[in-house]
Amino acid sequence: MKHRDHLLVPPIVTTFVPFSLPWLPQTTRQYQELQKQRAAHSQRLEAKVKSLQEQLTTGLRESQQTQETATQALAERDRTIAQLQGRLDAMEREYEKILHVSGLHRCGCGWLPRSTVRPPHHPLSHQGSLDLVLAKMAEASQHWEEVGTTIAMEHKECLQEFGLNPLEL
Repeated sequence: MKHRDHLLVPPIVTTFVPFSLPWLPQTTRQYQELQKQRAAHSQRLEAKVKSLQEQLTTGLRESQQTQETATQALAERDRTIAQLQGRLDAMEREYEKILHVSGLHRCGCGWLPRSTVRPPHHPLSHQGSLDLVLAKMAEASQHWEEVGTTIAMEHKECLQEFGLNPLEL
């Protein structure tokens, strides 16, 4: 017992009753509500993870297809370049043959007649070459024109032998 102002006051005794506190039901409700919120949040996160995984898979697939398409396009481009380079090399060889037959030779500035070698900086250094090439081309054109005419006449005669009019074909 305590002495208060010289009076004897008996101590306040409370008895402990388990689970009978007034705040316990409210705390239980809050805990259950938090559990529900956590479960709902967890489900939302799982759905988001699944969606993101699907987007990643789709993105990777599209990226791989784009990479394959680009690789194929580059391979096709390389094949085309190789073909064109082959054609260019063949044309250059033919050009060299034409110029060799016409008496031209290659110098640092291009093709020149063997008899008129001019320095590379000379403004007319290509004029003789071009004149010779044009003459060769005109000669070849005339030759093939004659060959074409001859072949056309032969075919016309053959068709007429069988009683066909070449103009009606």
